[in-house]
Amino acid sequence: MLFTYRDEHRLRDGRKAQVRFKTPADRKAWRRFVTLVPDDSGHAPGTQLDVADLSTDYHKFDGPYMIAVVDGEIVGATFVVPPDLTMGYHKKHAIEFHMDVLPGWRRNGVGGTLLESLVTWAKAQGDIRKLEAVFLGWNQPVVAMLTKAGFEEEGRSLRSWMVRTADGAVDYDDVVFMGLWLEP
Repeated sequence: MLFTYRDEHRLRDGRKAQVRFKTPADRKAWRRFVTLVPDDSGHAPGTQLDVADLSTDYHKFDGPYMIAVVDGEIVGATFVVPPDLTMGYHKKHAIEFHMDVLPGWRRNGVGGTLLESLVTWAKAQGDIRKLEAVFLGWNQPVVAMLTKAGFEEEGRSLRSWMVRTADGAVDYDDVVFMGLWLEP
């Protein structure tokens, strides 16, 4: 699988975003991006984080990240989860991904730009037939973005994610699974 891609997109505010895979030359900008991504990214506002939420942060690991760069700064990133080879050939055709956009850049087209670029890259690979997203059900902006891009909800694990709010109350959120089948 080749992690090469480069394209430019115009964001809603008129600025250009370069989308490409992260390279070692991005080390300084990447460190800055990671420090700016809120610890509670992906969690409902007001969630009391668990130590495990901070220790399993995928940004701490090196890996294939498609990044959106504006004026030399990384403003969004998509982690392309490599296929699980322990599954043999059964999952080689499917790619799971996770996305983060810096708070000040949300609703400016960065997420849509990253998603469009991911789809284009995946189709060019030839052997990827499916993109998969897994996220918490409270996040309706993500549902809307993925639906607009053609993703379909494939399942929902009801109340499977327990959250504690800042005031100590307990609530439960769904885990949503959405997928996009890529025609050859």
